[in-house]
Amino acid sequence: MDMKLIIKRLAFAKYLIERGNQESVNSEPLSFIALLHYHDALELSFDLVLEDKGINTKDLGFMQYFERVNGWLRNNGKNEISLKPSLVRLKNRRVNLKHGGLFPSKMDIEESKFTANNTFEEICKNVYGLNAQKISLVELIENQRVNAFIKEAINSYDSDQRKSIEKISFSFEFLLRDYEQSKSDLFLKSPFYFGRNMTFLNSFHMGLNHRDKLSEFVDSVKESIEAMQKAVKILAFGLDYKKYIKFRLLIPEPIWCIGNDMPKVSLGQNTKISKEDFNFCINYLVECSLKLQEFDFEISKKENV
Repeated sequence: MDMKLIIKRLAFAKYLIERGNQESVNSEPLSFIALLHYHDALELSFDLVLEDKGINTKDLGFMQYFERVNGWLRNNGKNEISLKPSLVRLKNRRVNLKHGGLFPSKMDIEESKFTANNTFEEICKNVYGLNAQKISLVELIENQRVNAFIKEAINSYDSDQRKSIEKISFSFEFLLRDYEQSKSDLFLKSPFYFGRNMTFLNSFHMGLNHRDKLSEFVDSVKESIEAMQKAVKILAFGLDYKKYIKFRLLIPEPIWCIGNDMPKVSLGQNTKISKEDFNFCINYLVECSLKLQEFDFEISKKENV
C-alpha cells in the first residue's frame, strides 16, 4: 500500500482519537461518546495494518483484529501491541454502552483514553516505525493553501508563537474564502452573501458628530448587523458556532486592506497560546475542513441564454 495513503488513514484514526479526547472532558453523558471514537479509531488502525499486510479481515471481531496484528508483528520479529486486558475492557464498555445502555464511570473513560492513545502510538511505532505525534491531521485537508499555512503554524509553534497564531488566522480565513469563491456564479455572486460590507458605513465616514444620539445609533446598528452577518455565514457553512466562538477568542480575525493580496493580523508583542489551546485550534481547522469537504460540489458557470 502506498505510504501516503497509509499516513492519510492513520491521520484519520488520529483525528477520531483527538475527537475522543475532546469528548472525554465533557460532562456526563456527553463524555461517553469518547468510547465510540476510541473504539472506531483503533478498529480502523488494526484494519489498515491487516489490509496493508495482505491479511484477511472478513468476519473478524475487534480483539481478533488485535490478535492478527500481533501475530504479524511476532512473525516479523517486531514488538507486539500491549495493553490487551485494557483493550478488552474498552471493547466491553463500548458494547455495554451501545447495545446495553450501561453507562461507564469517569474512571472508565480515563482508562479508555489512556488505552486508545497508547495503543495507537504502539501501532504507528511497532508496525510502521512512525512517531504518532508527528502524524499530522493536516493530511486530511484537501485545500493545499490552507494545508501549507497550518503546517507552518505547527512548525513555528515552539520557536515563534506569534507567527504560529498568524498562520492559523490565515488558515481559517482562506479556508472559508476559497470555499465561498469556488461556489460563486459567473458574476462572482456568492451563495453565502448576507448583505453588503459595512466597513465604511459608520458615523465617522458619514461625518456625524460622534457625541450625538444619531451617531451612536448608526454605529450600534452597523456593529449588530456585522455580528449577525458573521454568525449567519458560519452557520450557513455548517460549522460548530460555539467552537468558532472559542477559536475567535484565541485567534484574532485578519484585517484586509484595499489593494493587498494578503490580510494583516494584529498581535501584541507578547502574544502567546498554550499547547492545549493551540491543539484545539488545529483540530477545529481540521474539523471545519472535513465539514466543507463532506459536501462539496461543482458550479457550472454558464451564462443564461
